[in-house]
Amino acid sequence: CVPRATSRVADPWDTSARRIRRPFSPMETELKLMLPSRRAMEALLARVGVAHKRGVRQTNYFYDTAAGHLLAEKYHLRLRRNEDLDGIPGDADYVVTIKGPKQHGIGAGASAMSARPEEEVPVGAAVVDNMRDAHALLDAFGRQPAALVQSVRQLASGHALVPKGRFENIRVSAPHPLPLTGGAHIDVTLEIDATRFEHRGQSTEEYECEVELPPARADEAGFAAAAETSLRALLRDACGVTPMDDGRPFTFPPAKGKRSRHAAFIKRVDKQVRKGQL
Repeated sequence: CVPRATSRVADPWDTSARRIRRPFSPMETELKLMLPSRRAMEALLARVGVAHKRGVRQTNYFYDTAAGHLLAEKYHLRLRRNEDLDGIPGDADYVVTIKGPKQHGIGAGASAMSARPEEEVPVGAAVVDNMRDAHALLDAFGRQPAALVQSVRQLASGHALVPKGRFENIRVSAPHPLPLTGGAHIDVTLEIDATRFEHRGQSTEEYECEVELPPARADEAGFAAAAETSLRALLRDACGVTPMDDGRPFTFPPAKGKRSRHAAFIKRVDKQVRKGQL
């Protein structure tokens, strides 16, 4: 499906918004940890002083060729609609994001580290309303895009880009200092998410906390590991120790990407349907 726009943002075709082609794209380096429950998420929101915020509703639309050429090579093409629930009702903006394959070896010692090249650009509501094919989203990166965008164009060349799933996420952001070793600290933004997956009348909600680290520092010896240790301490302090079904405490495991978790949920529901369990 193609989302319908409800507001207008800056013209994405303006030359000031175009990207200059370069051999390497910016690297998204972030720590991602799962939270055990909505109650734990609400405790974390209160702990960092943002319990009063409603957050941003992010509706995520993914696109690929019918045969899945992008996903086969670990690329993602996403259109995200952002609606600030604390702002003007119905007002929203749109961002196109391309992510490349995960990069390994960055942030040694941090089990929750996720690193992958990323390009993103805002698009106007007119582009969303009038696009017949998601190739229009690639055009938003301009005539001289980064190599990451060129890679996606090549993978999709000669094929239509069609919808490949959607899900909704509520995100509350909170600036917060994370203490490091030796009395140092780093100022980060906690992104606290509640994500809802739906399929065949079934639904589930999952919770996580993400922290983006400066790419220039993410690979410094011990930096990412120290940041992860500090983040885990914050989560334990805020959320408490929640017992799992087998009685063991919840350990805030690394969060897989939302798209892969969405795919796993769909696969699980389809399997239950085949077995007559739903």
